[in-house]
Amino acid sequence: MNFENSIQKQFLQLADLITKEILIQVISAPQIMQQAIEQYRSKGFYVHSRKKETTIQLLGGTVIPIQTVYMLPRQSKKKRKKRGKGRHGLLGKGVYPVLKILGIAHRSSPALQNEVTLSALNNPFVEAQEILERHGIDLSEKRVRTISESVGAQALENRDQQLEQYEQGNLEQDDTFTGKRIVISIDGGRTRTRKNKKGNKKKNNKRKGYHTDWKEPKLYKIYAIDEDGNKLDQQLPPYSDGTLDGKEKFKQILKMNIYKTNVVNADQIICIGDGAPWIWNIFDEIIEDMNINSEKVYKVLDFYHASKHLWAVIDTMPQLTQPQKIRLFKKCRRLLKQGHIESLIEMLGKKAKGNKDVHKELEYFHGHEQKCRYDLFIQQNIPIGSGAIESTIRRVVNLRLKGAGMFWLKENAEAFLHLRCQLKANRWKQFFIKYINGAMHFTKVIPISCVFYIFIS
Repeated sequence: MNFENSIQKQFLQLADLITKEILIQVISAPQIMQQAIEQYRSKGFYVHSRKKETTIQLLGGTVIPIQTVYMLPRQSKKKRKKRGKGRHGLLGKGVYPVLKILGIAHRSSPALQNEVTLSALNNPFVEAQEILERHGIDLSEKRVRTISESVGAQALENRDQQLEQYEQGNLEQDDTFTGKRIVISIDGGRTRTRKNKKGNKKKNNKRKGYHTDWKEPKLYKIYAIDEDGNKLDQQLPPYSDGTLDGKEKFKQILKMNIYKTNVVNADQIICIGDGAPWIWNIFDEIIEDMNINSEKVYKVLDFYHASKHLWAVIDTMPQLTQPQKIRLFKKCRRLLKQGHIESLIEMLGKKAKGNKDVHKELEYFHGHEQKCRYDLFIQQNIPIGSGAIESTIRRVVNLRLKGAGMFWLKENAEAFLHLRCQLKANRWKQFFIKYINGAMHFTKVIPISCVFYIFIS
């Protein structure tokens, strides 16, 4: 094992040497430098230094010193409170524009960012650091956290830019879901965030206390099915995303992705969820806001949630023994699947004999009668369960963002939620290259950059 690890490490170092030579040529290329400067001048930056020293760490662990352009934001002429001598100095946070357009951030190459982020998305930071170390990438736990969180912050910034483009009517649209049968499913999870308590920390305490409130991340999943109702995930990976920022932000994100993937022009749109009012309010608002033809929209109340509430209704009937409850539940569940929702509610209402608990449980079905036509859905090969989004909640939220003693800063929870949605939807490579790795823009400028991009990817 040691022999193999030694050989692998040497090859990584050799790869780093090749990358280093190409990278130095690219960074010093006049056309790249000018392009980067002009790009950031348009954002209100000016050149502070053309040969500021910094370092870049490559995938194999090699740290290379370089000199490149450094730019600072122009200061507003308006009077404002002076900045202190903080982390970014008196003039504010500067940028290395050439490194930025190459996708280099926090002194790490895109390939290193990719590996570190993937490891951190799948494991606690301390375990991610140990896994990377076993693969020859020597980083501290703090640096693993910093790199992965910076990738998440950049991803959220890019998403916000897309939202702005969508709201302004400038977002590009493709034909991903045109003419297909599409399922949109929505649900919420649970995670805990941390927020520092106000005031000074108590004497002899190393840190301030903090509140650990539960938050509900809202997620969606959009996927295609064939004529038999089978998922087409292999041919067309699903789209998924979510947010902790509330219903309105979630609705805008979902609307943006419905527009971008042209769900509006799908042959059939199937909306699936449990009985939570906020889910169906969002579906109804989106259908109205986006002028979706209601004739091709099918709303389905998740059959398994409905069955669970059906049992809750029967279980509150004190006059029945347990065997009688089980027999009645099986009968009612069969009637539910056959689409006899009205007669089922009427029958259970009569059996309740004024039992307030039973009538309260029956309210779950009120307003959802048309969503319970499971006989018609089954005939048309329409899914009747929300297992796809339930699985997404478990894989995205429960396995990384929810755990004993796990409390997230809200911005980091939002970032990791967004990133894990892409990862678990099998869209990570496409997502990282398109939205994180700035080297894609660079390939159009100079031929040798193609070699650099292929190598680091």
